[in-house]
Amino acid sequence: MRITKKPEVRKKELIEAAKFLFEKNGYEQTKIIDITRHIDVAKGTFYHYFESKNDILTEIVRVTLDDILDVAHQLNENPSLSGLEKIRLLLHSDKITEDLTRQAVTHLEMPDNRALQEKTAVETIKSLTPIIVSYLNQAYQEGEVTKIDDAEEKVEIILSAAHFLIDAHLFEFTDLELTNRHYVIWYTFESMFGIKEGYFSTFYKK
Repeated sequence: MRITKKPEVRKKELIEAAKFLFEKNGYEQTKIIDITRHIDVAKGTFYHYFESKNDILTEIVRVTLDDILDVAHQLNENPSLSGLEKIRLLLHSDKITEDLTRQAVTHLEMPDNRALQEKTAVETIKSLTPIIVSYLNQAYQEGEVTKIDDAEEKVEIILSAAHFLIDAHLFEFTDLELTNRHYVIWYTFESMFGIKEGYFSTFYKK
């Protein structure tokens, strides 16, 4: 006899089961029936909350991004910080530029989890872009940013480049090579928005 649980509890159980199985067996290898069997519920229960396996994958990513977004919004509401200070705290303290994917999801080294890695990266970039743009707009008003045109597109390019260049599955950089690429990415960011040279890039300069 199955126990009836509150909808929010059951949904959370499905998400946790899916995340566990994706990490253990790989996204492609995990079937919906595996998820429902893991917590002993009927397959129809899954479809009550999610339309597909990709749908629950999106929800996993959303949940795992909450901590990052909470930090970002807290910074955005702090009146004592300048716009550029908020960007630096967000990107350096949380090391988002070092690995956008691993910030949100852990234990994803298996090749089968590439879908989860990529989904996480895309959703992270989509979520962070408007927050960083809001910081840039503040910095523009404060006179620390002199070019604000096409801000959203530029931020997306920078975050995408940062993720792609530090992807351990694509490149095998030495620590020095990786540091140099971070430097170039943030030097480009400074140039794009007319930010004082070295404000971000000096952090990676050796």
